[in-house]
Amino acid sequence: MNWFFANLHDRKRRLMILGIIMGALVGIVSLVSTLVLGYTSLKEQQQLLSDLVSSQITYIENFDRRYMDSPASMRERTPLAHTIDVAAMAQSRYRSAGGSARFCIARKKGGKIRFLVRDSKRVASDDPDAEKNFRAQQDRPMARALESQFGRTVAPNVSGNWAVMAYGPIVTRSGVLGMVAYIDLLEFLRPFAVAVAVCFAVGALLVVASLYLFFRISDPVLRALQESEREYRELVEGANNIIVRILRNGTIGLANRYAHDFFGMDQLVGKSAREILTSEKDERSIFDFSVGQKGQVAVEALAVRRDGTEAHISWAVRPVLDEDGSVCELLCIGVDVTPRYVAMQARREVEDRFRAIAKASPVGIVITDVHGNLVYANEKMHDMTDSYAAQMAGMGWMRHIHDRDRGAMKEFWVGNTGRDSASRLELRLLRGETVVWALVQRVSLRNRQGEKVGYVLTFTDVSQIKEAEARHKRLTAAIDQSAEIVIITDAYGVIEYVNPAFERVTGFSREEALGQNPSILSSGEQSEEFYADMWNTILRGDVWSGRFVNRRKDGSTYEQESTIAPVREEDGTIVNIVAVARDVTEQLALEAQLRQAQKLESIGELAAGIAHEINTPTQYVDSNLHFLETSFATLMKMTQGCIEVLEQARQSPDASDVVASLNEIMDKDEVEFLAEDVPGALKESLEGVQRVAEIVRSVKQLAHPGELKMAMHDMNEIIRNAVTVSTNEWKYASEMHLDLDESLPPVLCLKGEMSQVVLNLIVNAAHAVEERLGSSPDPKGDIFVRTREEGEHIVIEVEDTGVGMPESVVARVFDPFFTTKDVGKGTGQGLAIAHNVVVLVHGGTIDVQTEPGQGSTFCVRIPIEHPDMENVSSV
Repeated sequence: MNWFFANLHDRKRRLMILGIIMGALVGIVSLVSTLVLGYTSLKEQQQLLSDLVSSQITYIENFDRRYMDSPASMRERTPLAHTIDVAAMAQSRYRSAGGSARFCIARKKGGKIRFLVRDSKRVASDDPDAEKNFRAQQDRPMARALESQFGRTVAPNVSGNWAVMAYGPIVTRSGVLGMVAYIDLLEFLRPFAVAVAVCFAVGALLVVASLYLFFRISDPVLRALQESEREYRELVEGANNIIVRILRNGTIGLANRYAHDFFGMDQLVGKSAREILTSEKDERSIFDFSVGQKGQVAVEALAVRRDGTEAHISWAVRPVLDEDGSVCELLCIGVDVTPRYVAMQARREVEDRFRAIAKASPVGIVITDVHGNLVYANEKMHDMTDSYAAQMAGMGWMRHIHDRDRGAMKEFWVGNTGRDSASRLELRLLRGETVVWALVQRVSLRNRQGEKVGYVLTFTDVSQIKEAEARHKRLTAAIDQSAEIVIITDAYGVIEYVNPAFERVTGFSREEALGQNPSILSSGEQSEEFYADMWNTILRGDVWSGRFVNRRKDGSTYEQESTIAPVREEDGTIVNIVAVARDVTEQLALEAQLRQAQKLESIGELAAGIAHEINTPTQYVDSNLHFLETSFATLMKMTQGCIEVLEQARQSPDASDVVASLNEIMDKDEVEFLAEDVPGALKESLEGVQRVAEIVRSVKQLAHPGELKMAMHDMNEIIRNAVTVSTNEWKYASEMHLDLDESLPPVLCLKGEMSQVVLNLIVNAAHAVEERLGSSPDPKGDIFVRTREEGEHIVIEVEDTGVGMPESVVARVFDPFFTTKDVGKGTGQGLAIAHNVVVLVHGGTIDVQTEPGQGSTFCVRIPIEHPDMENVSSV
């Protein structure tokens, strides 16, 4: 600033130099603009000349063709002469119309150029200038035209003056002519020279006027600058900030009064700025003259007050440039910001603690202003939305809220602007292609004046909770809609939950059942031991499955199939018991009917064989009865004869006549025959009757509807009855071999159901043998039926030497309605029912071992006494 005021007396000299520079600039600008304009106009004029030449050539060539195509009688002159006349006339008309271009037309004659038209006029044949050297510089454009070239150039014309030219060939039937059109260059440039002179004159006048006005105005401005300097000094001295100027050598050139008081020195000028203005602890060089390349800079540094304490000074450093643009001084203004620095440090520590807490927080945190613009979002929030800071900036974080929840979020925000209490909202966040459920809590932020300045929102990921709730709802809905009975009790058997199926089946409402024990359904048909065993199984942590009879609220009973399992905590403690059950009363009745129908079907299939088995003993009983009838008649005849002889003997004294009569009546051979055959006939008839009775008894036992409860039965007797009934099925193709363990204990079973199982196995074995060997083979096949005791089970084996089964058939052999027999010979229900009876009813197993072409063995294992089956009815 001092340098500026010290050089005010040079203002006039500087104004003169400025005027000269401005005048020179005006002249240069005028000249350059004129040259550019002239060059542009020259190019445009060349293009116009080229277009003009092309149009003239086209006109002449067209006229030449029309003239040559006209009848010879109409041609008064030679084609060339006529063409030259037409060209001269056309160019003359062009000049008359105000055209500035001139034209020349010539033809090549020998090694020279013969001009035919010059300056739009015909050239006389005796004109001494009519012919020119072909290579003369002035005629080069014409020479190029005669060589069939088009072009444009700036060159001397036929008069030796520089001109703007365009040229091209005229192709006629008399030969090639050349055409050149030109405009004198001096004539073309004359307007531009005048324009340059006018522009320069006007510019010079403007420069002079500007300098005069500037000089007239600058005097009050200079006085104003002097006044400004005075005010500036007063401002600097009265400022409550440190103001210093640092010279290029690093010393202080100026310091205000506040700087002297702050640093406690009477004289700062000439002192080292680094030693005075910064603390020894601060290694930074803040008063670097390289700031001239950076412009004004702001920096904070430590300084030492007059009392020796350190202060934080915020410096604004601005460079002062000299005439060369180099930094000659630094103007430094310092503000003591120690209180603010201490407050900022405390705030920074609080912010650091907050950021650490927010970074480690398991919930997303968003801080916004009152308009919803993002101020801060922690890492958890970025992770929950799979976004980065730039995407969340402004209102961008709202784009990560699901479209369907965005309106609710805005309403949640706007609708709660007057409240300070925390508010909650559940919504969905978008994390890429996935959805994250979050619980949002909002708290208002207020400043010290109580004005609302923003909001803090926390986003807690509740996706797993929502998923668990959804699963719970689905599970509850499924249980409520389930046809199965569901009962949940605590560990002590107190009912905590029943589903609608329970109410529908038992007649007890949910309110009546809750808090009760499942014993309210007890029918009394199961023993105490049965329930004790069931509870022991459950409390051991095992799953219990079985059937028992329950009683409804109205007193009626129903049979229930249940699966009961304990629910454990992580430590293994049983906290609940879950029972899933279903009413199988109707199912059991239908299955019993199905099995009875299958029994009757089996009897129907065996009816012909049974009839045959009964027919054989019946026939010989009938034959023997006829024999006994005849024998009886003979005996009666003999007896009657004997009676008559005895009467005669009483009346006749001669005994010889009596003897003769007796001999005649009593045929010795006949008597011997009757004595021999009658006892045998009687015995045979008795055996036949017994056989029929046995068959009828076996059929009756097989066809009996069955028992309602299990009882102890002789399994060997069941097998023998089945063998008897099925005799006609196996006797023609097989030999029956019974290997029965007579020491077998009675078995707890349903006799009718087990009879059906054994009968199905024997009949299937007979059919398998017949399929392999035929209906009457010799020798016959074999069927072996064995029984034995294995531990707590009895084993029944039915082995045949039949056709066997492949693996594909074995895999489905117990499936309902699966059969390999021909249509009409089987329904596919026999083995399925056998499996159901053995496994589900009696708790046993049924297996098959087979080899194709060799035969099959079915093995049935049934427990002798099964505690769980003690009260089970027929299935």
